[in-house]
Amino acid sequence: MVFWKDLQKKLKNQGDLSKILANVMWLFLDKGLKMLAGLLIGSWVARYLEPVQFGLLNNATAIAVIAGAFATLGLDNIVIRDLIKTPERKNALLGTTFVLKLAGSVLTITCLLFFVWILNPEDQLSLTLLALISIGLIPQSLESIDMYFQSKIQSRLTIISKTVGLLIASGFKIAFIVLKKPLIYFALAQSIEIFFASAALFFIYQQRGFSVFDWIWDKNLAKSLITQSWALMFSAIFVIVNMQIDKVMITYLSSEYEAGIYSTAASLSQLWYFLPVFVGASFMPRLTASFSADKILYYKQLQQIFRFMNALAVLLSVFIFFASDLIIDLLFGEKYANSANILSVHVWSAIFIFHVSIRTKTFIIEGHQHLVGIFSLIVMLSNIVFNFLLIKDFGGLGASYASLLSWGISALIAPLFFAKSRSSVQMFWRSFWV
Repeated sequence: MVFWKDLQKKLKNQGDLSKILANVMWLFLDKGLKMLAGLLIGSWVARYLEPVQFGLLNNATAIAVIAGAFATLGLDNIVIRDLIKTPERKNALLGTTFVLKLAGSVLTITCLLFFVWILNPEDQLSLTLLALISIGLIPQSLESIDMYFQSKIQSRLTIISKTVGLLIASGFKIAFIVLKKPLIYFALAQSIEIFFASAALFFIYQQRGFSVFDWIWDKNLAKSLITQSWALMFSAIFVIVNMQIDKVMITYLSSEYEAGIYSTAASLSQLWYFLPVFVGASFMPRLTASFSADKILYYKQLQQIFRFMNALAVLLSVFIFFASDLIIDLLFGEKYANSANILSVHVWSAIFIFHVSIRTKTFIIEGHQHLVGIFSLIVMLSNIVFNFLLIKDFGGLGASYASLLSWGISALIAPLFFAKSRSSVQMFWRSFWV
Protein backbone atom coordinates (compact mmCIF):
# COMPACT_ATOMS: atom_id res chain seq x y z
CA MET A 1 0.00 0.00 0.00
CA VAL A 2 2.83 2.39 0.84
CA PHE A 3 4.48 1.64 -2.52
CA TRP A 4 1.22 2.27 -4.38
CA LYS A 5 0.66 5.61 -2.59
CA ASP A 6 4.24 6.69 -3.37
CA LEU A 7 3.76 5.71 -7.00
CA GLN A 8 0.53 7.68 -7.28
CA LYS A 9 2.22 10.73 -5.73
CA LYS A 10 5.13 10.48 -8.19
CA LEU A 11 2.79 10.15 -11.14
CA LYS A 12 0.81 13.21 -10.08
CA ASN A 13 4.05 15.17 -9.97
CA GLN A 14 4.94 14.04 -13.49
CA GLY A 15 2.10 15.86 -15.26
CA ASP A 16 0.97 13.82 -18.27
CA LEU A 17 3.05 10.75 -17.38
CA SER A 18 0.19 9.05 -15.55
CA LYS A 19 -2.06 9.76 -18.53
CA ILE A 20 0.48 8.23 -20.90
CA LEU A 21 0.93 5.12 -18.71
CA ALA A 22 -2.85 4.70 -18.46
CA ASN A 23 -3.07 5.00 -22.23
CA VAL A 24 -0.41 2.29 -22.67
CA MET A 25 -2.29 0.00 -20.27
CA TRP A 26 -5.45 0.41 -22.33
CA LEU A 27 -3.49 -0.47 -25.46
CA PHE A 28 -2.21 -3.63 -23.78
CA LEU A 29 -5.78 -4.47 -22.73
CA ASP A 30 -6.90 -4.09 -26.33
CA LYS A 31 -4.19 -6.44 -27.59
CA GLY A 32 -4.86 -8.88 -24.76
CA LEU A 33 -8.55 -9.11 -25.63
CA LYS A 34 -7.79 -9.57 -29.31
CA MET A 35 -5.22 -12.26 -28.56
CA LEU A 36 -7.64 -14.12 -26.31
CA ALA A 37 -10.48 -13.86 -28.82
CA GLY A 38 -8.13 -14.87 -31.62
CA LEU A 39 -6.97 -17.96 -29.77
CA LEU A 40 -10.35 -19.10 -28.45
CA ILE A 41 -12.87 -18.02 -31.07
CA GLY A 42 -10.36 -18.19 -33.93
CA SER A 43 -9.36 -21.78 -33.13
CA TRP A 44 -13.02 -22.77 -32.81
CA VAL A 45 -13.80 -21.26 -36.22
CA ALA A 46 -10.75 -23.01 -37.71
CA ARG A 47 -11.86 -26.37 -36.28
CA TYR A 48 -15.38 -25.86 -37.62
CA LEU A 49 -14.40 -24.75 -41.12
CA GLU A 50 -11.48 -27.20 -41.44
CA PRO A 51 -8.26 -26.37 -43.36
CA VAL A 52 -9.61 -25.92 -46.92
CA GLN A 53 -12.44 -23.51 -46.06
CA PHE A 54 -10.29 -21.78 -43.45
CA GLY A 55 -7.67 -21.29 -46.16
CA LEU A 56 -10.24 -19.72 -48.49
CA LEU A 57 -11.36 -17.34 -45.73
CA ASN A 58 -7.80 -16.30 -44.91
CA ASN A 59 -6.94 -15.81 -48.57
CA ALA A 60 -9.89 -13.43 -49.02
CA THR A 61 -9.00 -11.66 -45.77
CA ALA A 62 -5.38 -11.21 -46.85
CA ILE A 63 -6.43 -9.69 -50.20
CA ALA A 64 -8.88 -7.34 -48.45
CA VAL A 65 -6.23 -6.26 -45.93
CA ILE A 66 -3.75 -5.49 -48.72
CA ALA A 67 -6.41 -3.48 -50.56
CA GLY A 68 -7.30 -1.71 -47.32
CA ALA A 69 -3.77 -0.32 -47.13
CA PHE A 70 -4.54 1.77 -50.22
CA ALA A 71 -7.84 2.98 -48.72
CA THR A 72 -6.14 4.43 -45.60
CA LEU A 73 -4.00 6.71 -47.82
CA GLY A 74 -1.28 6.82 -45.12
CA LEU A 75 -3.07 9.71 -43.44
CA ASP A 76 -3.16 8.59 -39.80
CA ASN A 77 0.16 9.83 -38.42
CA ILE A 78 0.01 13.06 -40.41
CA VAL A 79 -3.50 13.89 -39.17
CA ILE A 80 -2.66 13.01 -35.54
CA ARG A 81 0.38 15.29 -35.72
CA ASP A 82 -1.70 18.15 -37.13
CA LEU A 83 -4.45 17.64 -34.53
CA ILE A 84 -1.81 18.08 -31.82
CA LYS A 85 -0.23 21.13 -33.46
CA THR A 86 -3.44 22.86 -34.57
CA PRO A 87 -6.38 21.64 -32.43
CA GLU A 88 -8.49 24.57 -33.60
CA ARG A 89 -8.66 22.93 -37.05
CA LYS A 90 -10.18 19.74 -35.64
CA ASN A 91 -13.41 19.80 -37.65
CA ALA A 92 -11.62 20.52 -40.93
CA LEU A 93 -9.00 17.83 -40.32
CA LEU A 94 -11.50 15.15 -39.27
CA GLY A 95 -14.03 16.03 -41.95
CA THR A 96 -11.50 16.12 -44.76
CA THR A 97 -9.88 12.88 -43.58
CA PHE A 98 -13.27 11.16 -43.37
CA VAL A 99 -14.20 12.14 -46.94
CA LEU A 100 -10.78 11.11 -48.29
CA LYS A 101 -10.93 7.74 -46.56
CA LEU A 102 -14.53 7.13 -47.60
CA ALA A 103 -13.73 7.93 -51.22
CA GLY A 104 -10.59 5.78 -51.01
CA SER A 105 -12.59 2.87 -49.57
CA VAL A 106 -15.32 2.97 -52.23
CA LEU A 107 -12.76 3.26 -55.03
CA THR A 108 -10.62 0.46 -53.57
CA ILE A 109 -13.57 -1.93 -53.16
CA THR A 110 -14.84 -1.23 -56.68
CA CYS A 111 -11.43 -1.76 -58.32
CA LEU A 112 -10.67 -4.82 -56.20
CA LEU A 113 -13.91 -6.67 -57.00
CA PHE A 114 -13.70 -5.71 -60.67
CA PHE A 115 -10.15 -7.03 -61.08
CA VAL A 116 -10.89 -10.24 -59.16
CA TRP A 117 -13.96 -10.82 -61.32
CA ILE A 118 -11.98 -10.17 -64.52
CA LEU A 119 -9.21 -12.57 -63.47
CA ASN A 120 -11.55 -15.41 -62.47
CA PRO A 121 -15.23 -14.76 -63.26
CA GLU A 122 -16.22 -18.36 -62.52
CA ASP A 123 -15.02 -18.32 -58.90
CA GLN A 124 -18.16 -16.84 -57.37
CA LEU A 125 -17.36 -18.08 -53.86
CA SER A 126 -14.05 -16.18 -53.62
CA LEU A 127 -15.68 -13.07 -55.06
CA THR A 128 -18.51 -13.26 -52.50
CA LEU A 129 -16.10 -13.76 -49.62
CA LEU A 130 -14.00 -10.82 -50.76
CA ALA A 131 -17.06 -8.58 -51.17
CA LEU A 132 -18.38 -9.39 -47.69
CA ILE A 133 -15.00 -8.76 -46.04
CA SER A 134 -13.97 -5.66 -48.00
CA ILE A 135 -17.31 -3.90 -47.41
CA GLY A 136 -16.00 -3.31 -43.88
CA LEU A 137 -13.63 -0.69 -45.32
CA ILE A 138 -16.55 1.76 -45.64
CA PRO A 139 -17.49 2.16 -41.93
CA GLN A 140 -13.77 2.10 -41.16
CA SER A 141 -13.66 5.65 -42.57
CA LEU A 142 -14.91 6.80 -39.15
CA GLU A 143 -11.46 5.99 -37.78
CA SER A 144 -10.80 9.71 -38.14
CA ILE A 145 -12.48 9.85 -34.70
CA ASP A 146 -9.81 7.47 -33.42
CA MET A 147 -7.13 9.89 -34.64
CA TYR A 148 -8.67 12.65 -32.53
CA PHE A 149 -8.72 10.44 -29.42
CA GLN A 150 -5.09 9.44 -30.06
CA SER A 151 -4.08 13.09 -30.29
CA LYS A 152 -5.63 13.58 -26.83
CA ILE A 153 -3.98 10.41 -25.42
CA GLN A 154 -7.44 8.87 -24.99
CA SER A 155 -6.96 5.54 -26.75
CA ARG A 156 -9.17 3.88 -24.13
CA LEU A 157 -12.23 5.35 -25.89
CA THR A 158 -11.25 3.74 -29.18
CA ILE A 159 -10.44 0.48 -27.42
CA ILE A 160 -13.87 0.46 -25.78
CA SER A 161 -15.48 0.78 -29.20
CA LYS A 162 -13.27 -1.94 -30.70
CA THR A 163 -14.08 -4.21 -27.77
CA VAL A 164 -17.79 -3.73 -28.45
CA GLY A 165 -17.26 -4.75 -32.08
CA LEU A 166 -15.06 -7.69 -31.10
CA LEU A 167 -17.56 -9.07 -28.56
CA ILE A 168 -20.53 -8.72 -30.89
CA ALA A 169 -18.66 -10.33 -33.81
CA SER A 170 -17.46 -13.15 -31.53
CA GLY A 171 -21.07 -13.75 -30.52
CA PHE A 172 -22.08 -13.96 -34.17
CA LYS A 173 -19.26 -16.40 -34.93
CA ILE A 174 -20.28 -18.66 -32.06
CA ALA A 175 -23.90 -18.53 -33.25
CA PHE A 176 -22.83 -19.37 -36.81
CA ILE A 177 -20.89 -22.40 -35.55
CA VAL A 178 -23.77 -23.63 -33.36
CA LEU A 179 -26.26 -23.12 -36.22
CA LYS A 180 -23.82 -24.78 -38.66
CA LYS A 181 -23.79 -21.87 -41.09
CA PRO A 182 -21.68 -21.95 -44.28
CA LEU A 183 -18.38 -20.20 -44.93
CA ILE A 184 -19.77 -16.88 -46.22
CA TYR A 185 -21.29 -16.12 -42.80
CA PHE A 186 -17.82 -16.02 -41.25
CA ALA A 187 -16.67 -13.53 -43.90
CA LEU A 188 -19.70 -11.40 -42.99
CA ALA A 189 -18.71 -11.59 -39.31
CA GLN A 190 -15.50 -9.68 -40.06
CA SER A 191 -17.45 -6.73 -41.47
CA ILE A 192 -19.92 -6.97 -38.60
CA GLU A 193 -17.04 -6.39 -36.17
CA ILE A 194 -15.91 -3.26 -38.00
CA PHE A 195 -19.47 -1.95 -38.36
CA PHE A 196 -20.28 -2.19 -34.64
CA ALA A 197 -16.84 -0.87 -33.61
CA SER A 198 -17.34 2.16 -35.87
CA ALA A 199 -20.89 2.66 -34.59
CA ALA A 200 -19.64 2.59 -30.99
CA LEU A 201 -16.88 5.06 -31.89
CA PHE A 202 -19.47 7.38 -33.43
CA PHE A 203 -21.69 7.11 -30.33
CA ILE A 204 -18.82 7.81 -27.90
CA TYR A 205 -17.72 10.85 -29.92
CA GLN A 206 -21.27 12.24 -29.91
CA GLN A 207 -21.72 11.53 -26.19
CA ARG A 208 -18.61 13.56 -25.35
CA GLY A 209 -20.24 16.70 -26.70
CA PHE A 210 -18.82 16.62 -30.23
CA SER A 211 -20.65 16.03 -33.48
CA VAL A 212 -19.54 14.55 -36.78
CA PHE A 213 -22.06 16.89 -38.40
CA ASP A 214 -19.75 19.79 -37.51
CA TRP A 215 -17.02 18.35 -39.71
CA ILE A 216 -16.18 20.26 -42.85
CA TRP A 217 -14.49 19.46 -46.16
CA ASP A 218 -11.45 21.56 -47.04
CA LYS A 219 -10.17 21.08 -50.60
CA ASN A 220 -6.81 22.77 -49.98
CA LEU A 221 -6.27 20.80 -46.79
CA ALA A 222 -7.04 17.59 -48.70
CA LYS A 223 -4.33 18.39 -51.24
CA SER A 224 -1.87 19.16 -48.46
CA LEU A 225 -2.62 15.92 -46.59
CA ILE A 226 -2.28 13.78 -49.72
CA THR A 227 1.00 15.47 -50.62
CA GLN A 228 2.44 14.76 -47.18
CA SER A 229 1.11 11.22 -46.77
CA TRP A 230 1.81 9.47 -50.08
CA ALA A 231 5.27 8.24 -49.03
CA LEU A 232 3.92 6.88 -45.75
CA MET A 233 1.09 5.20 -47.63
CA PHE A 234 3.49 3.26 -49.84
CA SER A 235 5.63 2.34 -46.84
CA ALA A 236 2.55 0.98 -45.07
CA ILE A 237 1.49 -0.88 -48.21
CA PHE A 238 4.91 -2.55 -48.48
CA VAL A 239 4.67 -3.73 -44.85
CA ILE A 240 1.09 -5.02 -45.17
CA VAL A 241 1.76 -6.74 -48.48
CA ASN A 242 4.78 -8.43 -46.90
CA MET A 243 2.66 -9.65 -43.96
CA GLN A 244 -0.23 -10.95 -46.11
CA ILE A 245 1.13 -11.92 -49.52
CA ASP A 246 2.33 -15.35 -48.38
CA LYS A 247 -1.28 -16.49 -47.69
CA VAL A 248 -2.39 -15.34 -51.14
CA MET A 249 0.58 -16.95 -52.91
CA ILE A 250 0.14 -20.27 -51.08
CA THR A 251 -3.50 -20.41 -52.22
CA TYR A 252 -2.57 -19.99 -55.89
CA LEU A 253 0.81 -21.76 -55.95
CA SER A 254 -0.12 -24.67 -53.69
CA SER A 255 -3.67 -25.23 -52.38
CA GLU A 256 -6.44 -23.89 -50.14
CA TYR A 257 -5.64 -26.68 -47.68
CA GLU A 258 -2.01 -25.57 -47.43
CA ALA A 259 -3.15 -21.94 -47.04
CA GLY A 260 -5.36 -22.95 -44.10
CA ILE A 261 -2.54 -24.89 -42.45
CA TYR A 262 -0.11 -22.00 -42.93
CA SER A 263 -2.56 -19.31 -41.79
CA THR A 264 -3.07 -21.14 -38.51
CA ALA A 265 0.66 -21.20 -37.77
CA ALA A 266 1.27 -17.62 -38.95
CA SER A 267 -1.56 -16.24 -36.82
CA LEU A 268 0.00 -17.74 -33.69
CA SER A 269 3.49 -16.53 -34.61
CA GLN A 270 2.30 -12.99 -35.40
CA LEU A 271 0.35 -12.61 -32.15
CA TRP A 272 3.44 -11.18 -30.49
CA TYR A 273 4.44 -8.58 -33.06
CA PHE A 274 2.73 -5.82 -31.08
CA LEU A 275 5.39 -6.09 -28.34
CA PRO A 276 8.20 -4.18 -30.14
CA VAL A 277 5.64 -1.61 -31.34
CA PHE A 278 4.63 -0.85 -27.76
CA VAL A 279 8.20 -0.87 -26.45
CA GLY A 280 9.32 1.43 -29.26
CA ALA A 281 6.45 3.85 -28.64
CA SER A 282 7.19 3.89 -24.90
CA PHE A 283 10.89 4.66 -25.28
CA MET A 284 10.74 6.94 -28.30
CA PRO A 285 10.37 10.21 -26.30
CA ARG A 286 13.37 9.30 -24.09
CA LEU A 287 15.50 8.24 -27.07
CA THR A 288 14.55 11.41 -28.95
CA ALA A 289 15.67 13.56 -26.02
CA SER A 290 18.92 11.60 -25.64
CA PHE A 291 19.72 11.86 -29.34
CA SER A 292 19.47 15.66 -29.14
CA ALA A 293 21.39 16.03 -25.88
CA ASP A 294 23.90 13.17 -25.61
CA LYS A 295 24.68 10.82 -28.50
CA ILE A 296 26.73 8.46 -26.29
CA LEU A 297 23.81 8.05 -23.89
CA TYR A 298 21.46 7.61 -26.86
CA TYR A 299 23.41 4.67 -28.31
CA LYS A 300 23.83 3.13 -24.85
CA GLN A 301 20.08 3.25 -24.24
CA LEU A 302 19.38 1.96 -27.74
CA GLN A 303 21.71 -1.00 -27.28
CA GLN A 304 19.94 -1.87 -24.01
CA ILE A 305 16.57 -1.82 -25.76
CA PHE A 306 17.90 -4.03 -28.57
CA ARG A 307 19.22 -6.51 -25.97
CA PHE A 308 15.89 -6.58 -24.15
CA MET A 309 13.90 -7.12 -27.36
CA ASN A 310 16.33 -9.77 -28.57
CA ALA A 311 16.11 -11.68 -25.28
CA LEU A 312 12.32 -11.49 -25.44
CA ALA A 313 12.24 -12.73 -29.04
CA VAL A 314 14.68 -15.58 -28.38
CA LEU A 315 12.82 -16.80 -25.29
CA LEU A 316 9.50 -16.65 -27.12
CA SER A 317 10.90 -18.45 -30.18
CA VAL A 318 12.56 -21.21 -28.14
CA PHE A 319 9.40 -21.85 -26.11
CA ILE A 320 7.12 -22.01 -29.16
CA PHE A 321 9.67 -24.10 -31.10
CA PHE A 322 9.56 -26.86 -28.50
CA ALA A 323 5.86 -26.49 -27.67
CA SER A 324 4.53 -26.10 -31.23
CA ASP A 325 3.02 -29.61 -31.44
CA LEU A 326 1.23 -29.22 -28.12
CA ILE A 327 -0.01 -25.70 -28.93
CA ILE A 328 -1.46 -26.71 -32.32
CA ASP A 329 -3.05 -29.88 -30.93
CA LEU A 330 -4.71 -28.07 -28.01
CA LEU A 331 -6.02 -25.14 -30.04
CA PHE A 332 -6.76 -26.54 -33.49
CA GLY A 333 -6.81 -30.32 -33.28
CA GLU A 334 -5.45 -33.18 -35.33
CA LYS A 335 -6.53 -31.84 -38.73
CA TYR A 336 -4.07 -28.96 -38.31
CA ALA A 337 -1.18 -31.13 -37.11
CA ASN A 338 1.00 -30.08 -40.06
CA SER A 339 0.85 -26.49 -38.78
CA ALA A 340 3.26 -27.39 -35.96
CA ASN A 341 6.31 -27.68 -38.25
CA ILE A 342 5.39 -24.41 -39.98
CA LEU A 343 4.99 -22.64 -36.64
CA SER A 344 8.33 -23.94 -35.34
CA VAL A 345 10.07 -22.24 -38.30
CA HIS A 346 7.91 -19.12 -38.69
CA VAL A 347 8.32 -18.05 -35.06
CA TRP A 348 12.08 -17.45 -35.46
CA SER A 349 11.28 -14.46 -37.70
CA ALA A 350 10.42 -12.63 -34.48
CA ILE A 351 14.13 -12.17 -33.69
CA PHE A 352 14.58 -10.09 -36.84
CA ILE A 353 11.15 -8.41 -36.73
CA PHE A 354 11.59 -7.21 -33.13
CA HIS A 355 14.94 -5.68 -34.08
CA VAL A 356 13.64 -4.07 -37.29
CA SER A 357 10.64 -2.58 -35.48
CA ILE A 358 12.88 -0.75 -32.97
CA ARG A 359 15.32 0.19 -35.74
CA THR A 360 12.48 1.88 -37.62
CA LYS A 361 11.90 4.18 -34.64
CA THR A 362 15.60 5.10 -34.60
CA PHE A 363 15.54 6.02 -38.31
CA ILE A 364 12.69 8.45 -37.59
CA ILE A 365 14.51 9.92 -34.57
CA GLU A 366 17.73 10.34 -36.56
CA GLY A 367 15.97 11.88 -39.56
CA HIS A 368 16.46 8.97 -41.96
CA GLN A 369 12.78 8.28 -42.68
CA HIS A 370 13.53 7.43 -46.31
CA LEU A 371 15.32 4.28 -45.15
CA VAL A 372 12.07 2.97 -43.63
CA GLY A 373 10.41 2.88 -47.05
CA ILE A 374 13.50 1.44 -48.74
CA PHE A 375 13.84 -1.45 -46.27
CA SER A 376 10.08 -2.10 -46.33
CA LEU A 377 10.31 -2.45 -50.11
CA ILE A 378 13.36 -4.73 -49.86
CA VAL A 379 11.74 -7.10 -47.37
CA MET A 380 8.53 -7.23 -49.43
CA LEU A 381 10.28 -7.98 -52.74
CA SER A 382 12.62 -10.57 -51.20
CA ASN A 383 9.66 -12.27 -49.50
CA ILE A 384 7.78 -12.50 -52.81
CA VAL A 385 10.84 -13.94 -54.58
CA PHE A 386 11.51 -16.52 -51.88
CA ASN A 387 7.83 -17.48 -51.83
CA PHE A 388 7.91 -18.12 -55.58
CA LEU A 389 11.00 -20.28 -55.16
CA LEU A 390 9.88 -22.26 -52.13
CA ILE A 391 6.09 -22.58 -51.98
CA LYS A 392 5.65 -24.92 -54.97
CA ASP A 393 7.97 -27.54 -53.49
CA PHE A 394 7.46 -26.99 -49.75
CA GLY A 395 4.04 -25.34 -49.38
CA GLY A 396 3.45 -23.50 -46.11
CA LEU A 397 6.80 -24.58 -44.72
CA GLY A 398 8.47 -22.90 -47.70
CA ALA A 399 6.55 -19.69 -46.97
CA SER A 400 7.83 -19.79 -43.39
CA TYR A 401 11.41 -20.04 -44.59
CA ALA A 402 10.70 -17.21 -47.06
CA SER A 403 9.53 -15.00 -44.20
CA LEU A 404 12.58 -15.88 -42.11
CA LEU A 405 15.03 -15.21 -44.95
CA SER A 406 13.43 -11.93 -46.06
CA TRP A 407 13.37 -10.46 -42.54
CA GLY A 408 16.95 -11.66 -42.06
CA ILE A 409 17.99 -9.75 -45.18
CA SER A 410 16.23 -6.63 -43.87
CA ALA A 411 17.98 -6.85 -40.51
CA LEU A 412 21.48 -7.99 -41.49
CA ILE A 413 22.26 -7.53 -45.19
CA ALA A 414 20.33 -4.56 -46.61
CA PRO A 415 21.62 -2.11 -43.93
CA LEU A 416 25.21 -2.77 -45.00
CA PHE A 417 24.59 -0.93 -48.29
CA PHE A 418 23.71 2.35 -46.53
CA ALA A 419 26.18 4.26 -44.36
CA LYS A 420 23.47 5.52 -42.01
CA SER A 421 22.24 2.02 -41.16
CA ARG A 422 25.40 -0.10 -40.91
CA SER A 423 25.70 0.43 -37.17
CA SER A 424 22.32 -1.29 -36.66
CA VAL A 425 23.84 -4.59 -37.85
CA GLN A 426 26.61 -4.32 -35.25
CA MET A 427 24.04 -3.51 -32.57
CA PHE A 428 22.01 -6.56 -33.61
CA TRP A 429 24.95 -8.92 -33.05
CA ARG A 430 25.91 -7.16 -29.79
CA SER A 431 22.38 -7.69 -28.49
CA PHE A 432 23.21 -11.39 -28.04
CA TRP A 433 25.78 -10.48 -25.37
CA VAL A 434 24.86 -9.13 -21.96
